[in-house]
Amino acid sequence: MGYRVVSLAYDDVEQQPEICIMLLRMLLSRFEVSGQQADLPKLALKSTLLQAVQLGRPIRPKDVEAQLGVNHRTAVRYLQQLCDLGAVVRGGAVYLSAGSLLR
Repeated sequence: MGYRVVSLAYDDVEQQPEICIMLLRMLLSRFEVSGQQADLPKLALKSTLLQAVQLGRPIRPKDVEAQLGVNHRTAVRYLQQLCDLGAVVRGGAVYLSAGSLLR
């Protein structure tokens, strides 16, 4: 990763502190985590549920792996979380969406 050296003249800090603060914020904003990145697991769950409903057949962890590009354990965890929420029901190695049970 390395270090980034930033030099600010003392005169600039003394006479124009707002500009120095703005430049430092611009530099450091690259390393902040945005709010959208924090919501990725929630988005993945929504995408998995949508896929389960649209598939028209029981959804497997392999289907989630292919759709989201995640590993097997993550796919199983997403399906288990949906199961805990009552959105899908586990039936052996596959998961059924709650909507398909009503058909």
